[in-house]
Amino acid sequence: LPQVELVGQDPVVLKAVTPVRPSVDLGDYKSVRVESEGKVVEDKEVDEVVERLRYDSAPWEPVDKTAKFGDLLTIDVDGWLENKRISQERSVDYVLRQDSALPLKGFSVHLEGLSKGAEKEFDLTIPDDYPDPAMVGKECRFKVCVHEVKEKRLPDLDDDFARSLGEDYGTLAALQERVRQDLQRALDREEAQRVQEEAEIGRASCRERV
Repeated sequence: LPQVELVGQDPVVLKAVTPVRPSVDLGDYKSVRVESEGKVVEDKEVDEVVERLRYDSAPWEPVDKTAKFGDLLTIDVDGWLENKRISQERSVDYVLRQDSALPLKGFSVHLEGLSKGAEKEFDLTIPDDYPDPAMVGKECRFKVCVHEVKEKRLPDLDDDFARSLGEDYGTLAALQERVRQDLQRALDREEAQRVQEEAEIGRASCRERV
């Protein structure tokens, strides 16, 4: 609202002060354009998802062979640190992964090649990146007994496999198409978000320059 002040009575003189809308130059913000890259899902991305579904749906089955990376072992584990017992676990399921840091780096490497009924003792040094610095450099002794070795028996990559995942997939081609559509929708959402964020950055830059 305007502010009115009486500054004279004969004749009457009024002074009014009223706010006006400021003039702001926003710059050429309308010219900010961010083009979509129009990304399309590649066949290898579809294949990777289908293979992951194939692996996840496969059961673990006992096998009479030596363990290799990727197998599932059922083991007993005893551990000692400086002659003090720190672990005593029984019938633990342990997926044999070469890069595993559980319970310590290198533990899984010592289990490769073992078979059902095998026992093995070995030492490991606690590494420099261990969460507790006071433990770094200390020696741990482990004793492992293998009760069972299991491996994944992957199903054939065919229509039967597709149908095993649900009634919506009558064929392998239908499964692959659904995977492609889901991946494309996720990719489109990600691209739309990128375009929006870059456009906002561009408009903010225009405002800062004025």
